[in-house]
Amino acid sequence: VVAGGLIFGTAPFAALGFAIGHAVPPRSALPVTNLIYLALAYAGGLWTAPDGLPRKIAQISPFTPTRAFRDILVVGAEGRIPAVNALVLVSVYTAAFVGLGVIAASVDEVRRHG
Repeated sequence: VVAGGLIFGTAPFAALGFAIGHAVPPRSALPVTNLIYLALAYAGGLWTAPDGLPRKIAQISPFTPTRAFRDILVVGAEGRIPAVNALVLVSVYTAAFVGLGVIAASVDEVRRHG
């Protein structure tokens, strides 16, 4: 369950990295990606238990892809099946980030090759 959760849960972040890579200049891609991923990691409760987050962050945490990924892995490590809402949220973020990536790649292609 954990291995499947790892593969499934990384999909939105790979798609987001692809989108960012095509949306910003090459020299900016790494710092922009790091800032976005660090913010998502914090908001998703990856460094502390979600109930240890500040109140305002805790309110948005359940809607972040990192929190859904965390929830999938935690219950998977316990040998249970992940909640449907976490699986749906990861799927929705994956689809959204793939869509952003396709748009960013198209714009980047036009920008580079006219």
